[in-house]
Amino acid sequence: MQNQDTLSRRQILARLTALTGAAISAPIAAAVLAGASASDNGETLKLLTTEQVKLITAIVDIIIPETDTPSASTAGVQHFIHMMLSDWYTVGERETVLSGLHAIDEQAHAQTSSSFIKASKTEQLTILQGFDRAAYSENDHNHFFRKIKEMTTVGYYTSEIGATQELRYEPVPGPYRGCVPFSEIGRTWAL
Repeated sequence: MQNQDTLSRRQILARLTALTGAAISAPIAAAVLAGASASDNGETLKLLTTEQVKLITAIVDIIIPETDTPSASTAGVQHFIHMMLSDWYTVGERETVLSGLHAIDEQAHAQTSSSFIKASKTEQLTILQGFDRAAYSENDHNHFFRKIKEMTTVGYYTSEIGATQELRYEPVPGPYRGCVPFSEIGRTWAL
């Protein structure tokens, strides 16, 4: 019985790794394996201020905007991030992300003379693209923006909205049909 649990946990981590395109950090892996998801209500948490939650909401909606499927904030990713920072990240990791949020707002003030939330969508995108380039050009796996993107992606795809509206979800697999054209499937399969 224990081998089945280990196998299913490995499968979950492998699929999350495939979704994010990188290795999953320890706090994310632990939280997901413990059953944490974006559907957890983060509003009772007191770590982040209302302004920080608004900032995170704006950021996650740029990372996963509303298209023919709901946005990250509609899936509750901002609450997932709040919960991750409150309950799963170490003090050092939490401070890295909180300092990064402050850096995003400072950059917005420098570029637009207003806060990130009050900047236009185009200005917000430009600011985040700069942090994204820095996070991946330095190859710094602990860069705060990588952590925000990871939490956004995992939070979205482990939410009910992400699993059922973005990904194809079938709780009980149907018959095996090999070599099916992707056009018939339409979307990637959920966990």
